[in-house]
Amino acid sequence: MTNLTATHVNYYHVCHRKLWLFAQQITMEQNSDLVYEGKLIGEESYGQRAERYRELQIEGIKIDHFDAKNRVVREVKKSNKLEHAHVAQLKYYLYVLEQMAYRI
Repeated sequence: MTNLTATHVNYYHVCHRKLWLFAQQITMEQNSDLVYEGKLIGEESYGQRAERYRELQIEGIKIDHFDAKNRVVREVKKSNKLEHAHVAQLKYYLYVLEQMAYRI
């Protein structure tokens, strides 16, 4: 059984077939121009990240911008087209952080 990750949560809200494929470790997105564009946006946004934010990677999540002092979690996305899935992903981040006693 695969450990639950934020990607699982996001794909659940985007497409159940995509979730199943991902859970079976069947991925074909490595060669996708859209995935490459999203990664490029993420990399470019990090250079503009304020000093108070840092990237945080723990237990199946990778938070783009995390400010422990002000209790802020931010995620970089290419568009707001699938906002409901992005919100679910952020809620999962908050859940994991709470379980790990970060108390967001």
